Amino acid sequence: MISQLSSTEAQSHILAMLSGCSINKVCYFITGWEFRLIGEDGPEYIIHATDVSVPNKEQWWGSIKNPPTNLKDTNEPDDTIAALSVFTVINKWPVSGVTIDSGILNLAFTNGCVIQLLATVENVEWSWQIASENNKLILTCDGGDFYLNVGSD
Repeated sequence: MISQLSSTEAQSHILAMLSGCSINKVCYFITGWEFRLIGEDGPEYIIHATDVSVPNKEQWWGSIKNPPTNLKDTNEPDDTIAALSVFTVINKWPVSGVTIDSGILNLAFTNGCVIQLLATVENVEWSWQIASENNKLILTCDGGDFYLNVGSD
């Protein structure tokens, strides 16, 4: 059964699930991202996101001086910065905070990095989802509306 949640309720559920979890697997494809997170003793979670960003991407761009290749000459240059952010936390820095602002899920990590899962993405049926390790859907964001799969893991 599916139950609609407020952003406060969704934030509370996500914090309870992901607090202390670290990203230990990343998959990227042009239409989305997949992250696997695991805590020290807890279950694994899988996050599917259609668009990932960082709140301070201009600061990231400004800090990269004279790379050997033009990092902005790509199909999705902002994904390059998002990937750099993700790789600073992978398998080392756990989730320390979760906030939801206008449907955007902000995952804060203990090294100070914040990764944003965007809520409004053109031409998609859902923006981001959290599933159990066996890929059973737990929570979905659909354009800023939140849905909990009641009875999920």
